[in-house]
Amino acid sequence: MPFVPQPTTVRPAGRQAAARLVPARVRGLRHDVRVLLASRRFGDAAAEAARAFDPQLVYERSEYFSIAGLRAAATLGIPLVLEVNGILPKDARTMYRSLAEPLGVALERRKHRSAAAIVTVSPGLGRRLVALGARPETVVVVPNTVAPDRVARMPRPVTAESAVIGWIGHIMSWHADALEFLIEVAPAVLSAVPHARFVIIGTGPRLGALEEKVMASGLSPAVRFTGEVAFDDVPRALHEIDVGVIPDVFDYAFPVKLVEFGAAGIPVVAPRSDSLDEQVRAGVEYAPFVRGDPDSLVETLVGLALDGERRAVLGSGLLAAVRDRFTWTASGDALATIVGQALAGGDHSRTDNPR
Repeated sequence: MPFVPQPTTVRPAGRQAAARLVPARVRGLRHDVRVLLASRRFGDAAAEAARAFDPQLVYERSEYFSIAGLRAAATLGIPLVLEVNGILPKDARTMYRSLAEPLGVALERRKHRSAAAIVTVSPGLGRRLVALGARPETVVVVPNTVAPDRVARMPRPVTAESAVIGWIGHIMSWHADALEFLIEVAPAVLSAVPHARFVIIGTGPRLGALEEKVMASGLSPAVRFTGEVAFDDVPRALHEIDVGVIPDVFDYAFPVKLVEFGAAGIPVVAPRSDSLDEQVRAGVEYAPFVRGDPDSLVETLVGLALDGERRAVLGSGLLAAVRDRFTWTASGDALATIVGQALAGGDHSRTDNPR
């Protein structure tokens, strides 16, 4: 899921008080205008610098209110390949509101329509983008992947006496909502599996609120928060987890944490969705539950916690899937094909130059 920065600025106390008198959507408007103007300047500077090596294509990860890639590609008369990892206007609204939201939607549609190719992580997200105006023939799925050297060589050994249920990621607002759901079902899991433990790996804006919820629920002995973990230390951090859990996810997502768990040979419990099932096999490469249903999540977690053989089968299944389909080697090959097709797509010199 893409990161869309919330408009925040460190100000003296007096200015902070004055800023609070400005309506939130006006503050959001100022933020969006700043991003738009900065991306316009950057797009011009990038195009000028690029002339020195005569590029054939611009590849950009789309960010909300950024027109840098679109502008650079139009200036140079070359195709734009746009990586899109979410419904950016929708994602932004979970963090802040702005008077410029209609413009944000229009800009995303313009980028999607202008791109020679749109790279996205799941079939579900691809369908959403087409519904929002992207040209179907330009949308290509390249799922999240991991470095080949992070993929375990052997299936993970299972210890029946251990039942550590884990989550990893940066705790954005939608992740915090999902983790609150997990905390709410934890007592039922512990009632059925008293030796179970929960580990939350990562940090983010709502970490403190989650810690307070755990404490207020009396779950502190069974739930541990590790805080921030460096990227290179993720495999080590995952070593203690027996069952990975994704308590909730957008129905069009393909979470990188799923692939990280799989690379470590850890079985994963995740909410079932058509988009997810188009990329991994339910019951073979992950354990599905009914999204938003606490009883279904509890039943699935308890079943895996008590069934070491089932954990081993699912962990091996997801490990094999990651090794075969979800490494940087696979995504690199796919991107090379996409770039080749974009370059063969004809004259892009008439691409609109956003002003």
